[in-house]
Amino acid sequence: MKTIILPLIRKEISLNSKTRNMVKNLRYALSANFFVLIIAVILNIFLPKYFSIKTYSYWQLYLFYLNYIGFFHFGWLDGIYLEYSGDTYDKLNKKKISTFFWAHLCFQMIILLILILIINFISAEEKYEVLLLTILAMIISNMRTFVLVILQATSRIKEYSQIAKNDRFILLILIIVYILTKGDNFAVLILFDIISKLIITVIGIYFIRDAIKIKPYSFKVVVPDFKRQLISGSSIMLSTIITGLITGVLRIFIENNWNIDTFGKISFTLNISNLFLIFIGSISIVVFPIIKRSDDYFLKNFYLNFRNLIVPICYASLLFLFPIKIILSHFLPEYSDSIFYSGIIFPTVVFEIRLNLLVYNYLKNFKEEKVILLVNFVTLIFSVFLSSITVYVFKSLLLSMVVLLICSVIKCILAEMYLAKYIQVKLDRKITFDIIMTTSFVLLNIFQPVIIGAVEYLLIIIIYLINQKKEIMESFYQIKNIIKNQ
Repeated sequence: MKTIILPLIRKEISLNSKTRNMVKNLRYALSANFFVLIIAVILNIFLPKYFSIKTYSYWQLYLFYLNYIGFFHFGWLDGIYLEYSGDTYDKLNKKKISTFFWAHLCFQMIILLILILIINFISAEEKYEVLLLTILAMIISNMRTFVLVILQATSRIKEYSQIAKNDRFILLILIIVYILTKGDNFAVLILFDIISKLIITVIGIYFIRDAIKIKPYSFKVVVPDFKRQLISGSSIMLSTIITGLITGVLRIFIENNWNIDTFGKISFTLNISNLFLIFIGSISIVVFPIIKRSDDYFLKNFYLNFRNLIVPICYASLLFLFPIKIILSHFLPEYSDSIFYSGIIFPTVVFEIRLNLLVYNYLKNFKEEKVILLVNFVTLIFSVFLSSITVYVFKSLLLSMVVLLICSVIKCILAEMYLAKYIQVKLDRKITFDIIMTTSFVLLNIFQPVIIGAVEYLLIIIIYLINQKKEIMESFYQIKNIIKNQ
């Protein structure tokens, strides 16, 4: 009897332990990213309020450049994450981790020197200053990323969350002090960001100090690891860079065809929509290790049911934009054009959340990084072509914002249809609903006053939820059982 009961008890304890760990990690990630979200909201609302449009615009230019510094680890860190994701920290080969860390630091120092020499040919004083500070931020930020990769891959979400949270908290404190002194210099804001990243990187290194202090191997020893990780991670890195360029190309065209102030205002529009992605990113941190450890039956069921829950939530959350537009138009009247364009950009959140939370995590799990790269590359071609026409031919910011939405929809549909075929599920009807809901939201924001648009969209959401009620409830209970048994 004992031989039957004891294994069952152990299995139950194991399942409960897995569930507890997953819930605990999710709680850490959500709490930290909620904190980051609050700080991001404060920064995105109050920076335009208390600094000149020029200062805010150059600050946004710095953040724009910062999006691409990840290119300079050439995908190595992505490869390390893919290789060690799901492992426990105690079982890592610490000597290898030490070797990776010091080799990565040396590479970053070399790249820093090369980039400093290259930017000496730039004549515009403000842009040179922004680029120089971005290069200094690069080495700190990429070393911080190394630490975060190790912590995230080994599910040390508590420490990961502390780094993510405290980084923005330090920056917020420094900026508040600067506002009180009535300063208005973009270089000071950038230096504050670099200081906050440096402090938090040192703390992160302390978290993995037991690995870093070990004497590293000769780099020759880890060359096979380096090549393998570079090959697997380069596709992810290129996909990330290309994803940034899909919107980045249009922002570059806008800055080139109009001016830095227009660039800043459009950046403000994009920031409003990106705020939601900060919070969703926390869930993705926990989801990928779960997907990686799961079998095909689990993956198919989890995908369908989780999608059935997350999509209606996303469309319902778009309702919040209407009161946000009213509040911001009174608080930041000089950014009224940006606030209007947010009604076109906001639906991209629905598609980006689905991509980052589910589709890309699944494709990475199936080792289909090249598919992600191909989808992003095709979308980038659309972006360059359509953006060129709307900016240089029609000279229309409105049409340019529509291009961003179209590209987001194309990217999501291409990737999701490939995944649907891979895991053998049908999504045609669901994607049709997505297009109808998105089009309705955009048209209401363009052609209707805010209050009327809000009421009409609320009615559309109610009809949509009634239509999807049975499916949503079934998926809720399915997800509950899946997590319980995971």
